[in-house]
Amino acid sequence: MTTAAATTTATTADKAWEKAAACEAHARATNDQTIQAKFRKLRDSWIRIGNQAQLRGHVAAYALRDDSADAARS
Repeated sequence: MTTAAATTTATTADKAWEKAAACEAHARATNDQTIQAKFRKLRDSWIRIGNQAQLRGHVAAYALRDDSADAARS
């Protein structure tokens, strides 16, 4: 993975996690159980998006790894 792609993946994950934190803050700021549940559902969605972005970055980095050195040692 290129440095630019890695940075984009990290940025996407960080933005998603920031949105998740904001949703949790909104959920804690209200006493309405329905609104809390909706914000927490949004929070969970943003966490999933952040985790998926991070995973994509790790998978892409692993896929571009030079496996020829490993094969030569075997």
